[in-house]
Amino acid sequence: MEMLNLNLSREDALKGALSSLELNDYGLFYVVLKKHAHFHFFRHLVADPERTYFEPLQQSFRYDLNDSQLLKTDIDGIVCYEFYFRFSLEGTLNEHDERGRHTKAQPFTLKGIARVHHFSNTYGLGHEDLVLFDEAQYRLLLDERDIRALRQDLGWSYLNNQTYDGQDGVSFFTGIWHKPLADPNDQARKEQLAEHTSLNYFHELESAFSSMVYAALQAKRLQPYVGSFKDHYYPYQGRKQYYIEHNTFLSRHLEFLSYALAAIYTFWERLAFLSALHLAPGKLKTISFFSLYGKGLPDLRQRFPSIAQSAELAYLAGRCSGKHTDLAKYRHPMIHYQFDEAVLRGNRNADLFRLMLDNIQDEAELEKLYAAMANTMDFVAAEIAECKLGFLHTVNLVRKVQEPV
Repeated sequence: MEMLNLNLSREDALKGALSSLELNDYGLFYVVLKKHAHFHFFRHLVADPERTYFEPLQQSFRYDLNDSQLLKTDIDGIVCYEFYFRFSLEGTLNEHDERGRHTKAQPFTLKGIARVHHFSNTYGLGHEDLVLFDEAQYRLLLDERDIRALRQDLGWSYLNNQTYDGQDGVSFFTGIWHKPLADPNDQARKEQLAEHTSLNYFHELESAFSSMVYAALQAKRLQPYVGSFKDHYYPYQGRKQYYIEHNTFLSRHLEFLSYALAAIYTFWERLAFLSALHLAPGKLKTISFFSLYGKGLPDLRQRFPSIAQSAELAYLAGRCSGKHTDLAKYRHPMIHYQFDEAVLRGNRNADLFRLMLDNIQDEAELEKLYAAMANTMDFVAAEIAECKLGFLHTVNLVRKVQEPV
């Protein structure tokens, strides 16, 4: 019996992958093009992609390895090669009606980028090992890789990819669902906890956190290209008159900064709701971070002596009058436009345009404006770390809750 080659070389893996693609008259391409994920290759050409089948033409497969990429990973001693290469394959699109009758055939050239997974413990490829991308889709994939690499460089890991008291994020979080309620007879609270299961709610938190990180990463990588107002001026009456030169990088940087600030605020509101699920602050008409740890603070300290002097409650209450107030100053004018707000209020792109026109000859004010943009990016980056601390303190606060004495 032939043994599997667990030390498969790159060349052998590539040769085996290409051979597998050519088997059965390129049958793998026939199979993968029946998946909805690949309908975008020919949807615009046919009446119903679900009743359309691609029939490859023999000896028409072309590929270019000069622009190929190779990723190699080791999973429990099994080597996985991931190949990306451009290809084209001629064939025919055969359409059928709802009764299965052939109605139309037309020539079609399938072309794009193929991603092939080849494992050292297998002989060939299955349909799950082949994924096709068009050029636009592939650019999005490369962009996502750049974002992931920047996230790793900055150390902005997601909630579940960190350790809390020796546990991963999910294990650390789900334990609080088994703690006793402040009022064991509170049926409405029991129903809420049943509805908002620990895993579902962790996914809610993780989704809010990942949205924040993604927007911050986009803003961060655009930041070096925002340029400077100093590049665009002309002399006027012995002074420099600055003017606005459209800069796509600057506009997108400001947009993603806004998205990140909104997502950060959302995450803290999710933490407040999590606390409210377990602490049952019945005296509050609405639940928000400010209401719970600001106005509601005396009630929490009175009802829960075990947390009244805790480091967790001190952190959350301190944030209310400190960094959360700073966050609100950034976020509030994005939602509630007011003329008396600080620099860059409302729509940040529109406000930048207005402020530059207001200060077109005032270099010192324009310097402050650009410094404010840089400070906002620093604030967003710092908030990502703060959100992780907020998660840690909120969960530990709930853990410490006991019946009032």
